[in-house]
Amino acid sequence: MQVNETCADMAGYVGRLIEHYTQGGHHDSCGHWHGGGFTYNWDFISILNENEHNTGGTRYTICFDAIRAVVENTLNSSVKLAGPEEVLYAKEYTYSFLDPKNHKNGRAPDILSNHFYGGALGGKDGHDYEGFFKNIDSWMDSLVLPLVALKDAVAPKTELLLNEFIPFLNE
Repeated sequence: MQVNETCADMAGYVGRLIEHYTQGGHHDSCGHWHGGGFTYNWDFISILNENEHNTGGTRYTICFDAIRAVVENTLNSSVKLAGPEEVLYAKEYTYSFLDPKNHKNGRAPDILSNHFYGGALGGKDGHDYEGFFKNIDSWMDSLVLPLVALKDAVAPKTELLLNEFIPFLNE
């Protein structure tokens, strides 16, 4: 199987998806219109998720840029893209993606999004609830604050979104 490293096919697919739900339908790759009737007003859409398909940081940035070009230039420039939807512990991936010099058009992402998974185990009942909050504090100090500092230095207009906050407190 040949891989299209330009991500043009993926960008076209995501573009048609956005067009379908925000513009009342979409044009397929042959130019035929497929009406759907949806005209949602999306503020942003997350692109990919947690390197699920082993995209890797460099390829993710290439694909993000290709998708952004399709969305902004031909479809719906009001829709912003959020990424990399990565667990922040993989900070090299996130840091590289944030830096505008790593993007084809020299522009940082509009929205930088990352996830948190954390919890606390231990204690007499199998849980250490105080430890849970210490883990969050540690995450903020060791990962989020340095990310904010980097964002402020290299991409001050980029918004920071910390989503998919998943606390593991099994009962």
